[in-house]
Amino acid sequence: MTPTITDDPAANETAVAADLAAPPAPLAAPEPPMSPAPAAVNRPARWHLLALLAICALAGLLRFSFMDRPLLWGDDAYTIYRTHADYQSMLDILQYDGFTPLHYELYWLLGRASGTQNSVISADGVPTVHATGLTPRVVRLLPAFWGTMMVPGVYFLAVQILRRRTALVAALFAATSAYLLGYSRDGKMYMMQWCFSAWSAATLLWWLRTNRPVAFLAWVATSLGMSSSHMTGMALLPLEALFFLTRAKVDWRQSILFVIGLAIAAIPPAAYITQFNRWAQEQVEDFGFEVEGLSWVVPYNAGRSGPDLVRYATSAYLLSWEWPKTTTEDKTQPWIVSSLKFATVLFLVLATVGMMPWSRRLRGIHEGDLPPPEPWWRAMLWLGAWLIVPVYFLYCRSVVDFASPKDWWRELSAALAGAAWQAKDGTVGGTFWLFLIVAMAIVAGLAFFVRRFRQSLVWLFPILGVALFWVALLRNGLPSGPMTKDKQWVLAAVAPFETWWDWMVQPAVFVALAILLPGLILYYCGRGWGERAKRIAQFALVATALVGSCWLVYTVVQNKFDKEVAEVLEPKALSGTGGVSSSQVLARHSAAELAMARSHVETRVWQSIFMPRYMGFVWIAFGIALCALLMRLPTRPLRIAAVALLVAVNLAQFSGRLFAGTEPPLDRVANEIWAHDTTHNPHGDGTARVYVNDAAVAGPGHPGYGTLSGQQGKYYLGLARGYWIHPSEWKRVNSEEYFDIHGSGGRIRGGGPRGRQPQGLLSYPSIAADIRRSPQLKRVIVWEKYFDEDPPKSDPLLPLLGPEWARASEPEDYSVRFHWTWADLYIYRRTEYVKR
Repeated sequence: MTPTITDDPAANETAVAADLAAPPAPLAAPEPPMSPAPAAVNRPARWHLLALLAICALAGLLRFSFMDRPLLWGDDAYTIYRTHADYQSMLDILQYDGFTPLHYELYWLLGRASGTQNSVISADGVPTVHATGLTPRVVRLLPAFWGTMMVPGVYFLAVQILRRRTALVAALFAATSAYLLGYSRDGKMYMMQWCFSAWSAATLLWWLRTNRPVAFLAWVATSLGMSSSHMTGMALLPLEALFFLTRAKVDWRQSILFVIGLAIAAIPPAAYITQFNRWAQEQVEDFGFEVEGLSWVVPYNAGRSGPDLVRYATSAYLLSWEWPKTTTEDKTQPWIVSSLKFATVLFLVLATVGMMPWSRRLRGIHEGDLPPPEPWWRAMLWLGAWLIVPVYFLYCRSVVDFASPKDWWRELSAALAGAAWQAKDGTVGGTFWLFLIVAMAIVAGLAFFVRRFRQSLVWLFPILGVALFWVALLRNGLPSGPMTKDKQWVLAAVAPFETWWDWMVQPAVFVALAILLPGLILYYCGRGWGERAKRIAQFALVATALVGSCWLVYTVVQNKFDKEVAEVLEPKALSGTGGVSSSQVLARHSAAELAMARSHVETRVWQSIFMPRYMGFVWIAFGIALCALLMRLPTRPLRIAAVALLVAVNLAQFSGRLFAGTEPPLDRVANEIWAHDTTHNPHGDGTARVYVNDAAVAGPGHPGYGTLSGQQGKYYLGLARGYWIHPSEWKRVNSEEYFDIHGSGGRIRGGGPRGRQPQGLLSYPSIAADIRRSPQLKRVIVWEKYFDEDPPKSDPLLPLLGPEWARASEPEDYSVRFHWTWADLYIYRRTEYVKR
């Protein structure tokens, strides 16, 4: 539906960047106490409460259903490794990891509550009280609980800033977000930290608004939980200081309490890290820069530019799908890539449309509606800083040639001006800006003084967009060939939109928008010149504050980078007491020496740590801001359709994670191995044997990469046995030392056409010979992996076994996929043979 905007500026008064209304008009005299007005206000409040309860119930249902799906992966297994034995063993591990202990202490207590046993679980023969009941359902109780509690936290935070209806939509997005649902089944500390982050910010704003003691105590408690669950939790505290300094009312007593609260939240985890954690004492020079155990992120992000990093983080928060690199896109089925790209771009387009100055009537805001608790500019400042600053910091820390805000302006200027206006150094001269400003002024003047012109301009954008989409439909033509094969109908449906999007992101379109939009936005953003000037000044101040924050981050990170280069050139100069600065060290060396030192830092020190979940608390601001923009869309049907589509796509993504096949079936493999292990299992069945191809996919232990010899396999093998390997031996011993795993050292063949590392195929002649040497065998199970081709139609083993053997049933195939990108990894085939 094409929205209609009236010519009355008062009716079209809007905010620019958030779901916030203009200051309300002066109210008339209050109605008598018995008038129906109070009841009209209370009824929606009760309806909102019931809706919130329904959303929270939905969140719990989604998180506590099918808790054994998908299988636990490597990070989950690491949590069991750290917490299943005695308390001292857990502390011995954590002192060499960059983690605060609260999350793992809760898991240790959960292990005690789920069942323990006092027996020998290590080679030293010393009995240990260890947990035995940490099944997948038990392991996921904590993240499911935190994920459920995060939903009302998001609502409570959003309702402190925005309208109630927007807060409800934000809660619905949090309840159904595939990203949050995925990490509500993750055994690491992420969901716990994000839950406390939402509640910390919400209770802080509640306290600032009401000044209640209970609100202050709730903020201190949730902030302490946030910072104690993971070190990155303290990253929100500076942003909360920004909220405090820019609040509406300043109270010196609140200032004292705020400082005390910050100290209570920050000092205990900081004391643990600096006084008891050996990793921090030995490795950390500047907190926030040094990390450990993240070397796998470097190849994962290799080849991604700064905009690529932001794009794949955005798609992850939006759909729990990371926009793949061009070099790895072919590993995912085309219909999946096209449909998820389409969904990502569509929601970004809808959010952009929501930024436009639609009238209150089109946004569904009525005269009697209460205004939001905070003005639009403050919501924009708070959510913008929360969203931009952490992402920009992690980007700067992960990219060697990180761009400054000045570089942003240079790139934007080059994109608008084109090559004809650029000087040799790439800068754009003032002549271009003069022409652009003159064109903008002419259009703005016509928009203000010619009614038909501004009305035509309002209609121009939707008409032009629809017309270009019809042209894209015509250009793509009708699909041909079978539409059901490999879901070709999805590609055919998305193709016109992809063509339309390619046209809409051309530089000429952005230049046209830069000329036409400013005057139109200026006209419709306020009632009169005074209000328009106020709105523009507020927007400019907020934008300046956000850019200034990025400048501060850039300066801090650049100084750290220079310090690393200086330490390569003169390792002892900065550690002395002479007060030598990094700039002084750099000034003493030649360009060639600086280049060599910089190269060393870039390849050895300044490696990428950009991963969406490491700054996952940003999702809170992302989700609330997205819902605010969607609730600013014109007309109710468009708003309902946008929110419904957002929920539907996320639920489809989450259901795919549960049921479409992602993890290898190591639970079944482990159970079968232990059931027929006659060396370590006193009750093992020796009449059957299991042969397994345990070859690994190239790369570290991502989801879907699990093997029996890795962390995931050790968890499920231990679960089948009834207890796990002692933490002191978990990492350094191979699974074959405690379990009979046959056939893992098969024949090695070359890598496939997709560039994976060489993989192992089982040696079927060796298996057949081994079976002939074991006349007691009545049943044989073979687990084979096919990485670069489909499983063969003919059985490779059966002809070698002889006529007395037959297949028990048709082979069972399990698809193993990398669910962050839905890349196909391999087919895991189970084949069972029986002796006649």
